[in-house]
Parts: sequence; structure tokens; C-alpha cells
Amino acid sequence: MEGTENINLRFAFAAIIGILILTVLLILFFIAYQKRLLREQAEREAERAAHQQELLRATVESQEREQRRMASELHDSAGALLSTTRLYLQQLRLQPQSPEAKDWLKMAESLVGDTVQTIRSIAQNMQPSELESIGLAGALRSLTDLVAGSGQLEVETTLEDVPQLSGEAQLLLYRMAQELVGNAIKHARAKTLRVELVEEGDFIRLLVADDGVGFDPASLPKDRRSMGLKTLESRAGLLQGTLHRETSPGMGTVTTVLVSPS
Repeated sequence: MEGTENINLRFAFAAIIGILILTVLLILFFIAYQKRLLREQAEREAERAAHQQELLRATVESQEREQRRMASELHDSAGALLSTTRLYLQQLRLQPQSPEAKDWLKMAESLVGDTVQTIRSIAQNMQPSELESIGLAGALRSLTDLVAGSGQLEVETTLEDVPQLSGEAQLLLYRMAQELVGNAIKHARAKTLRVELVEEGDFIRLLVADDGVGFDPASLPKDRRSMGLKTLESRAGLLQGTLHRETSPGMGTVTTVLVSPS
């Protein structure tokens, strides 16, 4: 009977270690995600025209503040919980036959659950505040107003409220719009940008179009295609939607995303 309890304890101990490893990996993912955003934004800054520098600098500073906030929350909240969990696991490792072993195990399991909940809360706070306060259409309007305010592009918009979309779907569409607008600014050398968010039958349609130089998709190096288009395709897949792009040299680029709200 004692041997069975030892086996069960070892299994439980291994499970706790596995959960802790997963939790640490999640923490590292969130930190790496913020660093990647900052690096990509810095690269954009180097390529933008001079009159875009103030806008980009403000964006970078905002991301730096967000990174510091996340690092602080991870250190103060998740880090403290993990450190405490480790103490209970060390006790289990050093004294597996102790009468208090079961209590230590229960406490470690509870702390791991608290850590996962804390990380989930931090992850949810990665959503742009505009989406929560003014919705997807409002957030896109803020984005396009910033672009129009730079004087680099004439911006045309048709933006309808789409409250029937889940918060996750709105976030994915917003990130796609950011990517597409950024591409138009960086690469298209366009004079006009059009952004639409409308209901179309049973679907929500996001459209981003420019009158820039366009390109031949078949001529793009694989590495350039993978970073941009594959990210868009991946997000469209998460939405169970479709992504369609029309472009050719000298004819601009039109990208359409169709998503079902159901």
C-alpha cells in the first residue's frame, strides 16, 4: 500500500513539474512576443519617411511601457507564485515520506492553478485598449486617422460596428489590418489607402486597398512571403475565414478578409 502511495506521489510530482515547465514557457513566450513587437516596430521606424518619425516614436515608447508593465506583472505576480511553488516541491523531493507530503502536494497544485490564472489575466491585457472601449470600427478609425494625420497618404474609410464578432475575432482582424496598413506605408509607395469594415450578407468583410506599386506574388522571395502573408493566412485560419489578395506590378494591392460572425 505504501509502495502504491509512493508511485502516486511520484506521478503527481512529475505532473506538477510538467505544469511548472509549461508555465515558465508561457512566461518566456509573452516576454519574447513583446520583444519581437518592439524589434519589428524599430525596423519600421528606420524605413518610414521623416514626417512619420514622431508617430513611430510614440508607438515604440508605448510598446516599451507595455513591455515593462508585463515584465513587472510577471515578476511580481507569476514569479512570486512560482517561487513559492518551488518551495513546496523541494519539500516533497527532500521529504517524500513526510506526513505533510500530501498537504504540500495540494498546496503546490493550488499555487500552479493560481499562476496559470495570473498568466491568463496578463495575456488578456495584451488586447489594445481601444478594442474594449470603442470596438473594432473605432480602433480602425483611430489607426487610419493616425495615418491620415501624417499627410503621407489620403485615407478613405467605410467602418461599421460589428459587435457580433467575439473579442478574439476583433483582435485578430485588428492585427491583420495593422499588418496590411503597415505594408502599404512601407512598401507600396501609395498615394491613397482605403480601409473598409462592413457586413456583407452572412459575413464581415475587412478590406485594405492601396494604389501603390503592387507586385508580382510569384516573384517574391520565400522569406519575404513567409513573414507577411503567412502571418495573415494564419490569422485568417484562426478566424475560420478566407483571405484573398489581388495585386500586380503598377496596379496596387487589394486584400480582402471574409469572416463569419457565427
